[in-house]
Amino acid sequence: MLSRLEDNMTQTLAYLVLCLPLGDHFRVVAHPENDALAAEALEIAEATWPVMRELLGVPVDAEHEPLELHLYADPEEYHAVDDELTGGDFEKNLAFAHFDSKTAHVVLQPYLSGEALEETGLPYQTARLIAHEAAHLVRYASLDNYRHHPNWVANGTASWVEAHVMEAQGRVIDIENDPHFSTQILHVQRRLEEGGLPSLRDLLVDEQLPDGFYEAYAYQHLAFRYLTEKKQRKKLDKILGGLDLLGGGSARREEFAEHVEKTIGKKRWKDLNRGFEKYVEDLAPAWDEVFVALETAGDDWLQAAFPDKNAIAWRTEAIDEDRWEITGELRVLPGDEQQLNLLLDRSEAGFVQVSFIGGRGVSLFEFDAQKGLDGTWDERVFERTELMRADEFVHFRVAWKRDEISVDLAGEQIFELELDRTMDGAWGLGALRSSAGIWRSVTLDR
Repeated sequence: MLSRLEDNMTQTLAYLVLCLPLGDHFRVVAHPENDALAAEALEIAEATWPVMRELLGVPVDAEHEPLELHLYADPEEYHAVDDELTGGDFEKNLAFAHFDSKTAHVVLQPYLSGEALEETGLPYQTARLIAHEAAHLVRYASLDNYRHHPNWVANGTASWVEAHVMEAQGRVIDIENDPHFSTQILHVQRRLEEGGLPSLRDLLVDEQLPDGFYEAYAYQHLAFRYLTEKKQRKKLDKILGGLDLLGGGSARREEFAEHVEKTIGKKRWKDLNRGFEKYVEDLAPAWDEVFVALETAGDDWLQAAFPDKNAIAWRTEAIDEDRWEITGELRVLPGDEQQLNLLLDRSEAGFVQVSFIGGRGVSLFEFDAQKGLDGTWDERVFERTELMRADEFVHFRVAWKRDEISVDLAGEQIFELELDRTMDGAWGLGALRSSAGIWRSVTLDR
């Protein structure tokens, strides 16, 4: 009996140590313990409380037991918890908020080495997910019937709060120029062009969503964002004020649907939807992020790749010139791999990739996309150079003139090569799987 008591006390003390820091509304548990990352995560989580509470129309200063958010460095530890709590429903998400325990769980992502992580702090991808899952927890703590909220309320509010907090903290300048949110816009714009986008009535009353995980999230976010605009905000507030109508059974859902119908007005749906479609059409997304994650706030852009995929983020605008240059600085961070990629001339046929390999040199590949993502790579040139130092900023210049591409590092030409292509497609930034680095003051001059 005594040994069990001692064991429980030991576990409790370990738990209390792990649970630091503690805020007014959240407690962050880092696995393993990391005070700096936990403090950063706590600041993000706490920022969601007033935003979500005001959105739901409930008192911001209400007292509540601290909500618990877990941050995992090891995905396997996350998967074990996900299996236990949900049966593995969120295996691919690497983040979820749990109804019963009112806890949130987020994997530190993409992977960064300990040395790089110590310098950069929480990667942007992780910061976003913390804000998103923390917003879910605030909703759970704010309304007792949270289990019965429509999907568009659950994910619309969390996505809107996520973007709001990232903007407030300066990690997003605006959604059109942020790779993640910009790509969401592209998803919705494409579905709108294809005629496959549900109407706002379909979403708010019948709870219809586009097919596809990312398309559904993107649609809910932009629809909710549109409804927070000045002309619609009062109606949205009134709709959210009727969430207390929801409970168990289909009759309560029908009652809430009637509340939504009445709030909008039968004759207003067409105008509301037409306004939303114009809102979507008028957005000008600057990035198409194929694989995460790139952060573009400020002059220094951190890009990090998962272990199984190269990070790829394309600009949406083609260069469309026969003479141009891209300049800036880059720094390859310590890690299992150390390679940043400047991507050029995107088309259905493929693209060109200039690879900066820390501690080794510079190469140029042409990618033939005839076989899709498993297309063929042709390395046209590799030059070893001491100028491509690892973990130091180095100035680069990649220039195109008629049919020749040249690459300079620190003012010294590394190679010049003839290419049989126009090189007028879009450009982008990338990182080899398990690589991370910083792009600084990247500029395209035509």
